[in-house]
Amino acid sequence: MTSLSTQLRNISHPALVMPRHLDSKWQPSYLFEGSKAGLVDRETILALAKNGFEELITLDSSFSEFQRLFKALYIDKDRGLLTSDQNEKLTVLLEDLLRRLSPYFPLRPAQKLFEWLITIHKVNHYNITALLECIFPYYNTNLFVRVLQLLPLADKSSEWNWLKPAQKSKMPLSPLSLVQHAISAPSFLSFICQLFTHSIHSSGDIHVSVNFYVSTLVQVVTHEHLLKESVLQTILPSL
Repeated sequence: MTSLSTQLRNISHPALVMPRHLDSKWQPSYLFEGSKAGLVDRETILALAKNGFEELITLDSSFSEFQRLFKALYIDKDRGLLTSDQNEKLTVLLEDLLRRLSPYFPLRPAQKLFEWLITIHKVNHYNITALLECIFPYYNTNLFVRVLQLLPLADKSSEWNWLKPAQKSKMPLSPLSLVQHAISAPSFLSFICQLFTHSIHSSGDIHVSVNFYVSTLVQVVTHEHLLKESVLQTILPSL
């Protein structure tokens, strides 16, 4: 049995565990658990990603434009050492892919790609907002919680620090907590509207983001009987 076949056989749906930062073998991983992630080499992760990519293209051929992101040349590259121009070009492509992946994220092929994006392209550090655009439609599921375990949320000045309790408790967000934060934090409501705007301007499937946007706005309006002017000003441009 090949190394890739062994990894594919051993991968099961990731359990909801917190990253063990004190474990020297730990590295961020969506598919592999704790110190086990540090034992999986990058060549195996690339093979896994290519396998997922081929499966994903059979579902949506438009993903073929992202093939350049899944090449062996990235295995030994440290994204932190790229030039600003290289990083800017890479960011545009990665963030487009993350947003396009959203409707497919619950599927195994997309999760295989996601492992490569986390391990090699470090999107959980460099592209947090686009990554959250991809997964927020699943905010009340364990898929969302699993990704939260991979994000640096400890900085209290970060706009995403409010997700730290969910990360720590390993519990999905409730609709009420989502809506309450959208009402109290204009930047988050703006993020939801931006997520919707990005999706309708992409060439991918938009039903997941549209459903998330509409259901959230309906709840915001329902809970906020006297809509604040700031809330209206945030929502209107996206309507």
